[in-house]
Amino acid sequence: MFVKLNGILLNNIIIFERLNNNMYIVTKTQVRPDSSIPFYFETNSTSATVIDYLKENYSSALIRLERNILEDKLTLVTKTTWASRQELLKFVTDIKCYETLILPPMEYDMKNKIITISNTTETKDN
Repeated sequence: MFVKLNGILLNNIIIFERLNNNMYIVTKTQVRPDSSIPFYFETNSTSATVIDYLKENYSSALIRLERNILEDKLTLVTKTTWASRQELLKFVTDIKCYETLILPPMEYDMKNKIITISNTTETKDN
């Protein structure tokens, strides 16, 4: 069961109103103006150094990452599942993650007129 989280999106960083240990799913929907414009991940790869850093600091925090390009070839839906609110906040406030994983795609998307909408939900224990 998923419920919408009440939060504020500020510079692509989500500020939460509640504290708990439920898992958080960030769904990012992106729409490009034309299929000839690649999405960021299609033309840029993550360096081995950054991958090692992620493994060392976030291997138990990031539960799942899935990307799907829809049939229209213009829309990309990315879902990331985080172990907890604290782990997600740790990631988005980590300067290394911000400078290497968050900021470059944001700049690329702005330059290429790719529209991004983010939504966060939290899982609830039954």
